[in-house]
Amino acid sequence: MIGWLGELQALLAHGDAAVLLTVARAEGDAPRHAGTKMIVARDRLVGSIGGGGLEVRAVEIARQMLRDGDTPRLLQRFGLDDASPGSAAVLAFERLSVADLPWVSRLAKRAAVGTASVRTVGFGDPTAPVLISDAERRRADCLLWDAGPLLTETIVDDSQPLYIVGAGPVARALVGLLAPLPFKAVWVDDVAPTVPDLPPNVQPASKPMQAIGDAPADAFYLLATDSEPLDVALLDPILRRGDAAFVAVLGTPAKRRRCEMQLASAGIDPGRLAPLAESAGIAGIADGAPAVMAISVAAQLLRARDALRNAG
Repeated sequence: MIGWLGELQALLAHGDAAVLLTVARAEGDAPRHAGTKMIVARDRLVGSIGGGGLEVRAVEIARQMLRDGDTPRLLQRFGLDDASPGSAAVLAFERLSVADLPWVSRLAKRAAVGTASVRTVGFGDPTAPVLISDAERRRADCLLWDAGPLLTETIVDDSQPLYIVGAGPVARALVGLLAPLPFKAVWVDDVAPTVPDLPPNVQPASKPMQAIGDAPADAFYLLATDSEPLDVALLDPILRRGDAAFVAVLGTPAKRRRCEMQLASAGIDPGRLAPLAESAGIAGIADGAPAVMAISVAAQLLRARDALRNAG
């Protein structure tokens, strides 16, 4: 599920009011792009619109809206000349309550099954309902129309599918990092279904071959088992599929080369090895502590995600 959407749904279902902040328009070198979201509740903040003075002022306005309760929607332009001359951001403020839960839940359900939606919010008439409709294309965008004024945005869950196989210290540490990251993960190991309090974007599974068979095209795979023969046995079907966007095996480059040799002996075409990274994690980090390695792998996955998006 899209992170901010799940958080908002949980807040409203609990009976709490919240202000949904959206960067409706970014001018010049604004710190965040149009469509960036932040949630301001009475006792917490979720997300960020770039920090600094802009965020401080926005949170103050949102908290005032929560206290007063008489301003449901607001558009405001903020100059950013102090940080970046000529830059500005137009922020949309929406005060939401349990009465907004139906459209939030509908949008969340659509996003959960991969349906792209257009959310339309009117700021000329603050009582006008939020509209949810089908999107013509699967690409997130956010547009502020001066007539109305009207905010339209395409909401699509573009989280990257990620399959983590194994439950060693590094895999566990990585799973713990995933909650705020743009991945939709399947964690495959016998113990995964028994681990409590998994991040909302992590689904446990216990059968690796079935998970690999069910994976979508362009998925990422991280093999973090404690068995090199098992790694090779899993790499074989992953690479034979021919549609993996990124594959890494936890361990040394030497282990990777041994796996490559065994795969070649098994008849894997060398051209199918292209998605296989030299090693798991970014280069230049010598510390092998599980938490450090997990952060290194997360950075590598984010880099691979950007490369895939830019290529598309």
